Amino acid sequence: PVLAHAGARGTLSAQDIGNSAWAVAKLHPLGPTHQLLASLCSCVQRRASQPGWSAMSVSQQPGALQLHWLPTQELCNVLWACAHSGYHHTDAALMHALCSELESRASHMAPQAVATATWAVAKLGLAHTGCMDAMLHAAARQAQAMDTQQLCNTIWGLAQGHAPSLLLPQQTLLLATLVQAVQARAQLIDPTGLAQLAWAAGRLSRLLHHQAAQSQRAASPAVSRDSSPAADAEAAQQHPQHRLHQALADMVVRQAMPKLDRFKATDLAALGQGLSYAQRGAADPLVFQAIADAAADHISAGLFAPSALASLLASFVRVQCRPRSLAAAAARAAAARPEAFELR
Repeated sequence: PVLAHAGARGTLSAQDIGNSAWAVAKLHPLGPTHQLLASLCSCVQRRASQPGWSAMSVSQQPGALQLHWLPTQELCNVLWACAHSGYHHTDAALMHALCSELESRASHMAPQAVATATWAVAKLGLAHTGCMDAMLHAAARQAQAMDTQQLCNTIWGLAQGHAPSLLLPQQTLLLATLVQAVQARAQLIDPTGLAQLAWAAGRLSRLLHHQAAQSQRAASPAVSRDSSPAADAEAAQQHPQHRLHQALADMVVRQAMPKLDRFKATDLAALGQGLSYAQRGAADPLVFQAIADAAADHISAGLFAPSALASLLASFVRVQCRPRSLAAAAARAAAARPEAFELR
């Protein structure tokens, strides 16, 4: 109650706001997390709306929220806390202002801050192309200074929040810098990081195929009648990023196969989904059989949420692989919890 009251009144310092947001998110899902984060965001908004800040602010737009008083670490903590807890603040103007502030500071942000901001903005689904483009440039400049978790979070965030802009030719070299950096540290990537990279490769590959198909149809109306998945795939392979996505997916496969027993259910779902898109038409049945065997144990133990299991099963359909062990485990899970799987 004390924290919520102080936040609503706007009496917390910048450091108090950042530290409190981080602590509240760490306690999630225990306690009234969203209520407290709402109070902290209101505190930021109240302080940013106070008159007299404009002369010192980076932003010179009349009436704009002024955030110069909020250090980068605290700003990132607020966004990370909201993303980690699944809290979406109702004031779009505040969230846009936070993203704009990150954009203006990107060139001076530390690697950890760049990775945290990129992941959080993408996780929250905040549409701010300028912020994500600034994060991409900042990450590419500091790729060698990032650790594996920071690289994985950044690549995932860019694939989630900056696509399809990330497919533009001028962005390819920047993305390649990040991929090369993570490839150099491949043996240090943990299962969650590998799942993030697989998902990112799959999302970008899927968008690439979609973009290629649209380009073909726009170039020739007759293509819309005669096009096929094979033709779309051939067109996508001409894109400069195609090999980059494939290289990222291949690296994930090499590193993931020996440690599949360490993957959590959510990681296996992301791994399967990503590889099914990134390696469409060239998926190795042995790889997917290994994923199925690892997933079957988790399914039998009740560790798969219905949505994650549905995503995983769709991945196997996509690559035309139907392992019996996975099908049997999924059928038993659905029969045991029909209400969870909406079978009633």
